[in-house]
Order: sequence, then C-alpha cells, then structure tokens
Amino acid sequence: NQRLAMQVRVRGERDDYDAAYAKWQEIFDLLQDAQQVNASPVLLPGFVFIQAQHYGPLTFRDAEGRMNFMTNWRVMTTTV
Repeated sequence: NQRLAMQVRVRGERDDYDAAYAKWQEIFDLLQDAQQVNASPVLLPGFVFIQAQHYGPLTFRDAEGRMNFMTNWRVMTTTV
C-alpha cells in the first residue's frame, strides 16, 4: 500500500462559526477511520483507510471574515 495525504477545508459564511463547524464535524465523522471492507460502500475508489492527523480542526478567518476549518488526512491506497 502507498501512503498519501489530503487536506479538507470547510469555509463558512461570514461570522457563521456554528454552521461551518457542524459541516466540518460531519465530514470528519464520515472520513475518520473510514475503511474499505466487503460490506461497506466505496467512499473514494482505491482508498483503503483514512485517518486524521489531528482530532480538532485547524481554524482561521480569511480576509473576508469567513471561518475556515481544515483537517489533514493520511490515506492508504491500493494504487497510486
């Protein structure tokens, strides 16, 4: 297996922390420790295992005042 990395960023509306955080949490819960097993749906073709490199989002406000939540992920694949 090859190890790859990816980054997911959620950007909310201006001053809308709660909605952006909720969307980030939804994505985190979907991807964290996701594995391909015989009975599971294919989340991303060729991905075997996905795990976050940290358990909370990296947060910042952009120049427009929008909240951004980022997570870096380690990904194991079957092919590159």
